[in-house]
Amino acid sequence: MANGVDSWKADVMLELRLSQAWDDDDPDALRSLYLWLLDDRAVSEHASVSLAAGPPVPGTQGGGAFEFVQLAADTSLQLGALVLSYATWRRTRPGATSPAATATLTRGDTTVVLEAEDPEALARLVAALEPEVPEGGAGE
Repeated sequence: MANGVDSWKADVMLELRLSQAWDDDDPDALRSLYLWLLDDRAVSEHASVSLAAGPPVPGTQGGGAFEFVQLAADTSLQLGALVLSYATWRRTRPGATSPAATATLTRGDTTVVLEAEDPEALARLVAALEPEVPEGGAGE
């Protein structure tokens, strides 16, 4: 896999896309985020991190430009660690103060927009991405 993690099976696929505002203010933002996540052991130990290209552009060879960071993760990836890593990376970027500079994190059919560094807002987003636990667990 892209970051050397090959001893586990990917159980979860995640996509992390930056809004157009990042390209306007910081054209290298997506590559920077990709490298940041690769360097963050809390993320890279449990996920294969890669850049993914968009669909082919008519009149050109191959696919479009890189459009999002893709994470193929095992179930031990803590989504909170991923969101915290994004929030920390965001504070290092020149476009971070723009309210239009957001990221969209998708897991299956669930999509959340990361637009704040507010810890409570980030906690709600992480909870929305976590798999639902069936009612009536053990001990009942």
